[in-house]
Amino acid sequence: MPLVTQVSNLRNNMEQKLFHRRNLPHLHPSEGTFFITFRLAGSLPAEIIARLRNEVEEQEKEKTKIKNKKGFFVQYDALLDNAKNGVHHLSNPEIASLCKNQLHYYDGKDYDLIAYSIMSNHIHVIFSLRESSRSISQIMQSIKRYTARESNKILNREGKFWQDESFDRFVRDEAELRKIADYVINNPVKAGLVLNWEEWKWTYCNFNYL
Repeated sequence: MPLVTQVSNLRNNMEQKLFHRRNLPHLHPSEGTFFITFRLAGSLPAEIIARLRNEVEEQEKEKTKIKNKKGFFVQYDALLDNAKNGVHHLSNPEIASLCKNQLHYYDGKDYDLIAYSIMSNHIHVIFSLRESSRSISQIMQSIKRYTARESNKILNREGKFWQDESFDRFVRDEAELRKIADYVINNPVKAGLVLNWEEWKWTYCNFNYL
């Protein structure tokens, strides 16, 4: 089966489920390629999240749902990139390295890792589920659970580390995959942290998949 499954094949071979967890959009087919963004708990003010959620609810009443969800994500990610307040635990090299190693740990087991970028308060990752792998929810729970526990040890703290919600997007074709991968690896450049994506230590891309 090709790395990026065409939409027509997906409609014939699986049931797609669109649902919401805490009002962020989630699309979880049983196989395919996915773009996922997850963030630290406390990385954005509660009132900002509430405003975005209200906007999403209004947008979903419109006919152009896909376009509106893309617009929502752009706002969501821009807020994370520009957040001056809130927590930035991932700026700790030891914690960033821990997250990096955990993302690679499941490569070749549950998924084929395509790209990621670890920012100070959130992570973008792209991967393709392998045949007979666990579900995305199970995979993300494992990643978050381990990195949260070990990061709290490093920080000598207790409590919630990751925000429960995440932003998940199913990658529909190869052109979209290339576009999203470009977005991910250039996130540190867009945020003004480096001039070239290769200068960011916490960015990875396997160009064999693109």
